[in-house]
Amino acid sequence: MSALPEGWSEVELGEVWRESRARVRPAAIGPTNYIGLEHVEGGTNRITGHRSSEEVKSTVATFCSGDVLYGRLRPYLNKVIRPPESGVASTEFLVFKESSALANALLMHLLSSSGLVAYASANSAGVNLPRVSAQRLGKYRFPLAPLPEQHRIVARIESLFAKLDEGVAALKRAEANLEQLRASVLKSAVEGRLTEQWRRENPPEETGEELLQRILAERRKRWEEEQLAKFAAKGRKPPKNWKAKYKEPAAPDTGQLPELPEGWCWATVDQVVWAMMNGYGKRSDTPGGTPRMVLRLADIRHDQISYQSPRYLDCTRQQIAKYRLAARDVLIIRVNGSPDLVGRMVDCRNTNGDVLFCDHFIRAKCTTLVAAAWLRLCSNTERFRSHVERNRVSTAGQHTVSQGVILPFALPLPPEKEVLTILALADLLVSQSKPVESALADGRVNASALRQSILKSAFEGRLVPQDPADEPAAVLLDRIRAERAAERNRRKRRPSQRKRQPKTQIA
Repeated sequence: MSALPEGWSEVELGEVWRESRARVRPAAIGPTNYIGLEHVEGGTNRITGHRSSEEVKSTVATFCSGDVLYGRLRPYLNKVIRPPESGVASTEFLVFKESSALANALLMHLLSSSGLVAYASANSAGVNLPRVSAQRLGKYRFPLAPLPEQHRIVARIESLFAKLDEGVAALKRAEANLEQLRASVLKSAVEGRLTEQWRRENPPEETGEELLQRILAERRKRWEEEQLAKFAAKGRKPPKNWKAKYKEPAAPDTGQLPELPEGWCWATVDQVVWAMMNGYGKRSDTPGGTPRMVLRLADIRHDQISYQSPRYLDCTRQQIAKYRLAARDVLIIRVNGSPDLVGRMVDCRNTNGDVLFCDHFIRAKCTTLVAAAWLRLCSNTERFRSHVERNRVSTAGQHTVSQGVILPFALPLPPEKEVLTILALADLLVSQSKPVESALADGRVNASALRQSILKSAFEGRLVPQDPADEPAAVLLDRIRAERAAERNRRKRRPSQRKRQPKTQIA
């Protein structure tokens, strides 16, 4: 650590905090607010919601107004808050009371600083659910300012953060407006209003119904080819009437669906795709297998496949053949901690070599690239998102959607030429809005970086001037250490409260 400002001292965090380990069963107290990790926004010290303690059955941590709650699970998520009201919280939070050496408002900012986040992440235990213990966290060394200066630092941080928050709020409003524009254009596209003039100028050579019949014919052909390949692999001839086992996909019930433009028709996802299956469930190598990339949720960026940090597993030829992605496939996110991501569809056109997909996804095989692109476009509509939201299953913070939810969903199907026109217009919208979206995203990233820069300056003593009249931190620490030592000595001298039991006399 570089030279400390005048009056500051280097300490371990555990020397100056006051950890509370108070626990209670929710049934033993009256109804109050419960805060879980899902109710905290990472990196902003913001509480996004809560629920009633009556809904919680397991033991919870208790906290008071002004206490600091630190999320020890996955510390890289940087979930730290200081609730304005008392309540209970998940035991994945460490709870800290106000200390005589470190102001809680400053403790919250310290726990949110990039240096501590990196330290906590490096000192976590566990692979899938990494946690940092209070003992390990307490070993973190940092420069402690005199108590009066701590309060001046907090006031300055909060003033600067308030201005930053105003800027971020403006960015969010701009992002919301952009998203609203996209949703409006998308709705117009799938309802036929976007291409209304185009239809008048380009009479269709084929209707949507005729396109659907071609897709269904191709769908059956693909099924038959797949069955023949299975018989051949087993060295068997197809049995008599084997084609009769083909199951026709269910058509949509159009009774409650809106009217479509002339030449359009309704079709279910089941009719448009010819096969659907969940992904590869193994998490370890198969002995004697060949290394292949297996897509995870972490490999999806903005509905596209990312190859920045791929995971490879040894897989058999059968596994590779079964789970290999093709350009005409559409990946559907089956399970995720974020409800907004469940049911999102991923573009597979940039699939690079033999790429497999894990069981967090559903693969929908389409007959053409056009059908795959249309399916992805329709999956972004408000009607589809509402359908997924109504029918997803949520358990233990994970949200899941099944094939049975996706397959019966009804899609509007225009003639193929109109599909191509709509897709081209949609691509144009995306390309034109990308620079704006990128600039807004950069603005939020810069705001986050600026927050960390402010915290860095704060804990280096450069945010507010030092006051020679302040009691040095070393004097305060010596006094606290002496008080703690005296308390330990009093405990040692205190006589046992347990009554001595008389010895049993043996005759």
